[in-house]
Amino acid sequence: MRIKFLSIITGILFVSIAISSCLDSDETYEISANATVQAFSIDTIHGVKYPFTIDQLNKYIYNVDSLPVDADTIIDKILIDTFFVSGYITAGINDTILNTSDSLNLLPAMNKGKEGMKFTVYAADLVSKNEYTLDIRVHLQDPDSLVWTNMTEPDGEHGIRLTDFPTEPFADNQKSATLGNDLMLYTIREGAVNAYRISTSNNSFYQCESLTVSGLPAADELKIKSLTNFQEKLYLADSNGNVYATEDGAFWSKAEALSGNVLTLTAAFSNTLSAICEEEGIRYFCTTTSDATAWERGNEVPVDFPTENLCTAVYTSATGIEQAVATGMPTGETETIPWLTLTGSDWASLATTSAAYCPALTNPSIIHYNGEFYLFGDGFNAIYSSLTGIAWYEVEEKFMLPEALQGRSNYSVSIDKNHFIWIISGGDDTGTTNQVWRGRLNKLGFENR
Repeated sequence: MRIKFLSIITGILFVSIAISSCLDSDETYEISANATVQAFSIDTIHGVKYPFTIDQLNKYIYNVDSLPVDADTIIDKILIDTFFVSGYITAGINDTILNTSDSLNLLPAMNKGKEGMKFTVYAADLVSKNEYTLDIRVHLQDPDSLVWTNMTEPDGEHGIRLTDFPTEPFADNQKSATLGNDLMLYTIREGAVNAYRISTSNNSFYQCESLTVSGLPAADELKIKSLTNFQEKLYLADSNGNVYATEDGAFWSKAEALSGNVLTLTAAFSNTLSAICEEEGIRYFCTTTSDATAWERGNEVPVDFPTENLCTAVYTSATGIEQAVATGMPTGETETIPWLTLTGSDWASLATTSAAYCPALTNPSIIHYNGEFYLFGDGFNAIYSSLTGIAWYEVEEKFMLPEALQGRSNYSVSIDKNHFIWIISGGDDTGTTNQVWRGRLNKLGFENR
């Protein structure tokens, strides 16, 4: 397993004397003083090779990509298949030579940072040496699992909770959107508009603030589901074709240049706000001009394009092109059909003739998260995923919705700057309470060290 340090030193000295006696005494030979680790690696984990980085300045060996969450059951007896030095390596309390031909227990190096496993590297000259630290980084959580927290629990999971959230149920109508570092929620109940602001800048403490709203028309005229964030302003359409905007979420004003014939807002790109406008009884897709002072008319809206409860996910594709996918009511009799646009002035149906479609959902929501699309709706009975928005498959594990939301409706969904998904579900007069859930894919919360 390991050979006593003293015996090895004696052996090396003996061999050195024997060799030097056979050489011409007039020649001088230098023995290397290089006491650095030139390469390091361990055996595969589940058949995958994880590269290690050697920080020569700090004498620190570590893996940038963390090992899987269950790797602790493997590295407790694993081979170091590469540990290249010009001399030899010792380890342990007795400073014994490390024998890499045997399996080793590397658990003492697991997630210990600069306090990890220590190795001493000796140069061939038997004088120069360096101490290296091995840190094997292993995920403590499954990186591909979506973990949820009920933010409205009295005690809060892991000490995290949302304070001062309204307890009066808002089952009639609601929509949420992000604005800077805040999550904004607008509800309509008993003919009144209510607004709430939740700061999301601190991941461990959240407080809900009730806002006094001004500048909006009567609640029954608002199309609350059209709420959209465009260039860090919130926009909202009403049933009279008008558009309203706000910078702080409380004080609204009519966007005169964009008002008059808007049926609903559809998507907000980086530099373009898109909508559906009606002229002489014909509906058109339209987009704002570069200065957002007027609408530019696009293609005519297809008959089957959803215009009610529209939910849109704007994202940047793998090729760097900004585009949007939307879905809404009605969804069709058998399937939920998303629509795709690159500009907002023309939308294409992503309907498929294959069996891999998303079933019809009531009040569907679509999000683009971690490179994939996800669809779910009222009842929260299932969530469907797709890489392209065309072929959909029910998610069976890891990326799941909170079980406590099953059977509920009247909800809205938003994603904040910290990659947290927020689902707000309103209660009703039957005793169902308002709930706020916050979820994030584990790996999107991992810090790079």
